[in-house]
Parts: sequence; structure tokens; C-alpha cells
Amino acid sequence: MNGKLLVASVFVRSDRNPTWLELQRRFLARTTADHDHAVFLNREDPALFRDCILIGRNAGGAPGSQEHANALAHVLRYCRAHRYDNYLLLDSDCFPVRPWQGDLVRLMGDFACAAAVRVENLDLFPHPSAFFIRGEAIHEPFLDFSVGPCRNLLGQEVRDTACRIPLERCFPLLRTNVWNPHPVLAGVYGHLFYHHGAGSRTAETRALLAGYYDHVLPPCDRPAVADALYRELTRRPERLIARLAGRGLVPRRGRVFAWLHRLGRAVRRGLRTAGDRP
Repeated sequence: MNGKLLVASVFVRSDRNPTWLELQRRFLARTTADHDHAVFLNREDPALFRDCILIGRNAGGAPGSQEHANALAHVLRYCRAHRYDNYLLLDSDCFPVRPWQGDLVRLMGDFACAAAVRVENLDLFPHPSAFFIRGEAIHEPFLDFSVGPCRNLLGQEVRDTACRIPLERCFPLLRTNVWNPHPVLAGVYGHLFYHHGAGSRTAETRALLAGYYDHVLPPCDRPAVADALYRELTRRPERLIARLAGRGLVPRRGRVFAWLHRLGRAVRRGLRTAGDRP
């Protein structure tokens, strides 16, 4: 409905990249009409990506967030030089899980862009794991993916990619998991995008390292849980994502009224039984 879309993904060298690329292309084919898929590669062999448009490649290795920021700067320049109706920037371990463009554009209203906001990681900035930009908004000067400072929910200063982008300029895609097997990883955002999190590095995040979830997921258990989630995603991705999104737990739209009717009857029976007790 929105015409041609450019999907631009950033991949960093990882043994998991064949899996991430296969999942990303599979779900894009199912959910996203009329799109081109382009990639920027950090320290990765382009042979795996022969079916994608190659935006560029960085053979060196700037540290962590800076490497990602450099890649996104290349991606942004490419997007500004190639006109599309809309743009979607993705991390390698992120992909849409259902037809999404129509719903997202309606939700956005007058916002120029939409992005995941990872409050579960204590973050208060638009995260470039899933970042949608309306056509002409690609030239907005506030789109700055360089590493910058911001405050998290604990009031601590953090430095990361996209911290310089004003949160109020982006429609927030919050974590909407109905089932949470991990407090930070395996997130569904806006019920539109899946982001595995730390897909190409050690499965640690700011909130985990700060000890915020130690009482929920002790540090000694974190590696095993992260490994189990990755195995389940690679074995049966549709089933895992369906569980995260609550399918099977929440009634389908066409069955909501029947479900509410049954629930009402059960409640009334319970009240009558309670009233009969001495």
C-alpha cells in the first residue's frame, strides 16, 4: 500500500549470520510487499549476502557501538541518495513478524519515524534494531545515529548509537510480549517486530549487567537461558514468536465475545456457589 520500501540491515561478523539472514529474508518475504533488501557488513564476507544489495563493507573493527554507528552513517547516506517511498532499518537479529506497514503507518499519525524503545533495558532512546522512516523524512537533520550520551531510567548516563535522536520525534514501539521467557532478550515490539537482542555477541545488556533482573534471572542461569532461546528460535521460529505474542493465550478476534460470554457464566456460577455457602 505504501509503494516501494527499502529494508537496510546491518550485519557484524558472527557464526550466527547464516541463521539471521535466513530468518530475516524468510519473514520479510511473508510480511513485506514490494521491497528491496540491502545490507551493510562489518567485518563479514559478502559471499553470504549475494542476493542482497550491498551498501558497503567495513573490514576494520571500531569498538562496539562506534562500529554500529559508523555502519548506520553509511546506511543513512545510501538511503538519502536512493529515493524510496519508505525506509526500514534493521539489526541482523530483527525482522517483522506479520504484515505491518499499514498498521504502523496508522499508529504513527504525524510522526516522521517509529522505533523500538527498549525500556526493559532501562533505555530511553529510539533503538535502531527496528527503525522505520517515512519517505521524505529521511532527510531530517535530527536523524543522527552517531554515539552520544543520554540518561537511562536509573538516571545513569549511557552512551550508545542513536542516543542523539530526540525520543519525542519517534513513535515508540514498546515491548508487547504476552509471554516473557527472558526479561530483555526475545522481544516483540508493537506486536510487529521480533528482536532477539545481542544476536551477534555475548548475551549481556545494560540492565542485566546492572543487576536489575538478578532476582528474576540470576547471573549463573543467564547463559543457559540465552542458549535455549536461540535453539528454540532456530528450530521453530514461528511457534516461539506465536507464544511470545500470546497466540493461543488470547482469544482470536472473532471469538472474543463467545469467550467473554463463557467467562461471564463462569463468574456468575462462582458467585452463586459462594452465596450458597454457610
